Amino acid sequence: MRITISGKPGAGKTTIAKLLAERLKLKFYEIGKIAQKIALRRGITIGELMQQARTDPSIDKEIDASQQNLGKEDDFIIDGRISWHFIPNATHIFLDVEEKTAAQRIFHKHRESDEPAYKSVSEVQKDIHKRLLANREQYLKYYAIDYLDTKNYHIIIDTTRKSQDQVLAEAIKKITLQEHTPSKSPPGPAR
Repeated sequence: MRITISGKPGAGKTTIAKLLAERLKLKFYEIGKIAQKIALRRGITIGELMQQARTDPSIDKEIDASQQNLGKEDDFIIDGRISWHFIPNATHIFLDVEEKTAAQRIFHKHRESDEPAYKSVSEVQKDIHKRLLANREQYLKYYAIDYLDTKNYHIIIDTTRKSQDQVLAEAIKKITLQEHTPSKSPPGPAR
């Protein structure tokens, strides 16, 4: 079983992907960790790498190659915004969330960590909006794809008003249904 998880910032992609991997006893990969390794090798921060990626396509190509290699494996979950594009033979999940809820989640998460804190929820919301536009523009430019288009996914879950346990249960139920569907391609929303 191969599963890709994409979604908006603050939707809970990484958390749900880890929980699913644990529950389904699958290997877990995170594109963010692959990018961190590239940043370390280049002697820069992950933020600097992402900034450079907006104008340097070699960064995305290196990340893409890593995803394509992972796509040759069996039985894994990968957390990556456009992993569905590079690993077509998988169940593709998109986690959606309203921007205000996402901003609140991110704001509180940053306050509990040692990462630089945002000053307010509205500051986070502006940053989310900016990131969504920048990522969308970057993927349209390099790949002619829109990762926010839900037609690219088999399963769409709105996490706005759901607990992690509710999202996990819904994902498992829909994955089970998807696995028993005769044809998984082309992707289409399963709500």
